[in-house]
Amino acid sequence: MDERPTVAYIDLGNLSHNFHEIKKIAKNSEVLCVVKANAYGHGMVEVAKALSRAGARWFGVATAGEAEVLIKSGIRGKILVLNGIFPGEEKFIIEHNLRGVVFDKEGVERMNEAGKRMGKRALIHIKIDTGMGRLGFLPEDFKEIMEKIRNYKFVKVEGIMSHFAHADLKDMEFIKHQLELFRRCIRRAGFNGLKHIANSAGTVLLPSARLDMVRCGIAIYGIYPSEDCKSKISLKPVLSLKTRIHSIKDLPKGYGIGYGHTYVLKRKSRVAVIPAGYGDGILRANSNRGYVLVKGRLCPIIGTVCMDLTAIDVTDVPDVRVGDEVVIIGEESGKVLSANDLANSSSTIPYEVLCLLTKRVRRIYTGG
Repeated sequence: MDERPTVAYIDLGNLSHNFHEIKKIAKNSEVLCVVKANAYGHGMVEVAKALSRAGARWFGVATAGEAEVLIKSGIRGKILVLNGIFPGEEKFIIEHNLRGVVFDKEGVERMNEAGKRMGKRALIHIKIDTGMGRLGFLPEDFKEIMEKIRNYKFVKVEGIMSHFAHADLKDMEFIKHQLELFRRCIRRAGFNGLKHIANSAGTVLLPSARLDMVRCGIAIYGIYPSEDCKSKISLKPVLSLKTRIHSIKDLPKGYGIGYGHTYVLKRKSRVAVIPAGYGDGILRANSNRGYVLVKGRLCPIIGTVCMDLTAIDVTDVPDVRVGDEVVIIGEESGKVLSANDLANSSSTIPYEVLCLLTKRVRRIYTGG
């Protein structure tokens, strides 16, 4: 039983809208929907099912464990394991026709050996490091590894991929350098399969980067990867996070609030407590910096955000009562607090804000 009023509302209608808007932009490119990290906090299984109904055929996960969750839920699309294959996962990947990202010689050899033992070809996507500095073959090594793979009977290279170093494409000069380097590698290797490099921003802002497939995460969930995208595509937020006032007190000027008294009241104030904290996804960095909405009014977070509880100043909200709705992310009386707003007040990015929504926050799905 959980009647705690801290709830994330997930609008599956808006999710489908965003997918179709991306499909329009992507034109003839396949759209891979990134549902890793519990679909950025939205609920991986429910989101993947809704996207399947909307027509999605490709899904991106971080790990084989996440792929297993999708398989057990009945998702029948093609699943790409983006972070690579750990030793011991080869059999599972091959058995379930998953696509594994491979970024070193050892990974290729392990997949070929596993395929040989099973009598079945492994489907892999080779990653090139064009400037991200993380996973991937260096461009000067790529042609050699592709020539070597041609001698492997139990590995099929279904795709070649890379990753932009600027998620928002702010440094367009470097992004274009990465794209050209990626194209050059593919030409030298004579590869004719799936090619993909574009993230959400690349899909929207750089048509030349769309290639055969695009990989969209944040845009699927209705958040613009950069301000420049707003004029190019119409996205709708999928998630809203709400709770209700748990307690109200009238406290005198000079009263300290919360652990360490990091906030001291500057006037006689009405202080409300909401049943949500960093154990739910309100970042501790929002202490004395963030805001929530009550009856359409911005109310500051005061004191240190605790694991389960957060104090807010409701002095200027008329007729405020215990049980009144509090919007942490979402809309109230025409005013909006977005995941971007929450991120800005805690010096982070909306990706982190969404991913930190914990399992104890109930998800209620609408519009499905």
